[in-house]
Amino acid sequence: MVGASPENTDSRSSSTWLAALYVLMAFSLGSAFPFFPFDMFSFEVPPDQTVAGPLLVERSDGTVHRVEAFAGWQCDAPIEVLVRASCRQDVHVDFRWRRMDHRHLTTSAAEEPPGDRETVQLVRRLYTSYSETDAERCELATCQAAFTGRAGGFYGR
Repeated sequence: MVGASPENTDSRSSSTWLAALYVLMAFSLGSAFPFFPFDMFSFEVPPDQTVAGPLLVERSDGTVHRVEAFAGWQCDAPIEVLVRASCRQDVHVDFRWRRMDHRHLTTSAAEEPPGDRETVQLVRRLYTSYSETDAERCELATCQAAFTGRAGGFYGR
């Protein structure tokens, strides 16, 4: 049986002290780069709070798709307004939805659409946390976009 060598013990204890120092600095400095307290998963939604989902596209036949299933966007409102929009003042649109929606709408608006544009409704669903009630439909804008069928990756409900 081989015992622990003194070199391994010294490096392990110094690594432990460095990690402890990092954690102390992260909690004392808050979110000052490169220190942060690893609190990215600590956000909690209170019961009965209404939260907004990502932007969705409703076609004239009633089918609903993710925004990324369309390209060549032309809307009756600026993209910066649409990605923050909700039908109610008390409902906050999470920054992750705003960022993903903004990125897709701006990049695909610059592209030449692969087919003919159709008139679609840009909608957002509003959910009440910890509730079994159906989502509230929030119609935001009428747009023109071409259906591409692409919709990869997680994008929400």
